[in-house]
Amino acid sequence: GWEQDPGQQAPVCQARQQCRAGHTQSFEVKNGSLDAGLQWVDLALRPVRDKNGEVRYILAEGSNVSSRRQAEVALANERAVLRSVLDTIPDLIFYKDASSVYRGCNRAFEKYFGKPESQIVGRTDFYFVNSDLASLFREKDAQAIANGETCVNEEWVTYPDGHRVLLETMKTPIRDAGGRALGVLGVSRDITERRRLDEALRQSQERYRRLFENMPSGFVLLQLVLDMTGKTVDARYVEVNPAYEQMVGQSAETLVGRTLRETYSSAEDAWFEAAGRVAFSGESSVLDIYLRE
Repeated sequence: GWEQDPGQQAPVCQARQQCRAGHTQSFEVKNGSLDAGLQWVDLALRPVRDKNGEVRYILAEGSNVSSRRQAEVALANERAVLRSVLDTIPDLIFYKDASSVYRGCNRAFEKYFGKPESQIVGRTDFYFVNSDLASLFREKDAQAIANGETCVNEEWVTYPDGHRVLLETMKTPIRDAGGRALGVLGVSRDITERRRLDEALRQSQERYRRLFENMPSGFVLLQLVLDMTGKTVDARYVEVNPAYEQMVGQSAETLVGRTLRETYSSAEDAWFEAAGRVAFSGESSVLDIYLRE
């Protein structure tokens, strides 16, 4: 047991000396027993005095605390795994108490404030950002707690090195088993690139729309209608431009959603065969057609 463990002999001897001096001692020792259920023992050494007040004996009491120690080790391992997961996630993760005081964060969030977690915990946003932004953060914290549901908002923030990013932040209320609000869990994701791509797509669509609506030639977008064998038998109007409306004398409102066969009695199988070849081969084709309602 611990009697043969040099690492434990020194504190045990010191405890004995303190007990002989009249001081009760309490400490834990690791038992070398092969019994897995008796690995750790909580020892209490109490001085026993004679009628003259002199310490004559030492009373030793021990209790098995192996289960507790094993639970503590398991909990420490779980926390280590959780910390590893949190620090690996690129999103900014943080949690605050009901007063919007930081209680923890991951490594990505540390980079945002430019401070280690130890210097973030115990402080509010007013310590790190301007009052307007800090007030917004606190307002969203309170909103999530009051509504009892996840609150999502976007905000432009500036990192310590000066670069700005757009964050999409989700704040979820944290409650105890009794329903009492403990605070909020926040997850912020950098959506700067997504917003840039969305804006580029919007501008591209706008340019396409202007070209589509102002081009002098008639333009129509059709959706092929196939039969059970995969043969193209009709085509449905999806979109037409103003020039096409003028050419056929019908409005887009009238045409869109209808098929060519529904619209024109002069529709021929050759039209749809040609349209199928273009769609499936990717090669352009020129076809003269005559439209008659």
